[in-house]
Parts: sequence; C-alpha cells; structure tokens
Amino acid sequence: MKKLLFVLLLLFAFSINAQDISRFRSMSYDEALGFSQTIANEIRQDWRLYKEDSEGKLIEFWYIPKDADEAILKKVKELGVTTSGIDFFIVNYEVFQEGEDLDMEIEGVKRYRFYDMTLKFLDAFPIWEKYFLNGATIENTRNNKDLDRKLETDEYIWMYKFRPAKSPYWSIHKIY
Repeated sequence: MKKLLFVLLLLFAFSINAQDISRFRSMSYDEALGFSQTIANEIRQDWRLYKEDSEGKLIEFWYIPKDADEAILKKVKELGVTTSGIDFFIVNYEVFQEGEDLDMEIEGVKRYRFYDMTLKFLDAFPIWEKYFLNGATIENTRNNKDLDRKLETDEYIWMYKFRPAKSPYWSIHKIY
C-alpha cells in the first residue's frame, strides 16, 4: 500500500510540473522508475516492466506488452527482446554520483539523469508535447519544426531532441 501511494504521489508530482524538464537532470531511482512507469501508463498499449538492465553508466527499463503470454516470454528469453518480433520500448537513464569530488575524496550520491527513449511516433509525440515541448504540434513536428527543447541556466545548458529513428519509431534523446 505504501508503494502504491508513493507511485501515485510521483505521478501527481510529474503531472504538476509538466514542463519543468530540469527535473530530468537529477532523479532518485524511484523517481526514474516512476517516470518510466508514467510513460508506460500514458501510451496507447498496456505495458509492463519486463526487466531492468544496467550497463556501464546506463540503466535501462525494458517494457513489453502487458498481455504477453508464456509463449511470448519464452521467445523473448530465447531470442532477446530486440529480435523476438514483439513490441517493446526502453527508457534509458545515465547513472552518476551527484556531488562527487574525487580530489576531495567525496563519494557523492547515486542519481539518475533521463537519457532517451524510443517509441512509435503516435506514442512518443504526446510524451514530447506533454513533458518536453508544450504546444508542439504534429504538423510542425512532421515538417521538421518543434524538434528541440533547450534549457539554459547559470550552471548548465541542456538540450533534448525529438527525432525519427527507424520508422515508425521516434526517439526523445538528451544531446547535452
């Protein structure tokens, strides 16, 4: 019950700050997983978390259709998600140590920075418009407009791009 309340609180917090992309710069593990689950809940098909995978300084949350049966799961386990022929999507985060200072031997706190996700265009566009570039239109996006979101502060410059991957997939990707 506590976990459910926590996830609902995270979903509420993300919906209130729909255009504050600075929050993607430093998230706890629970916030990163919560945002990934929010994406899964907001797109057209019903999804479930299939696996979490860490490689180097990246953590990936893999989602497959919620109704995937045992035969599909067996195929996924044998062939891997990317070659099994089923729909899936991945949300990636960079893992870093916030406040780390090697010279001063300060370890820092493990944090997560949204890096990218790839979805079918009709699923990705509403996420782009809601969380990254409010007011973006499908028409402008299809005409190579509304594809960048830049955030500048005194401390950093950050940019996200929304771009085609292999059709019908599009990617929301942190550039810098």
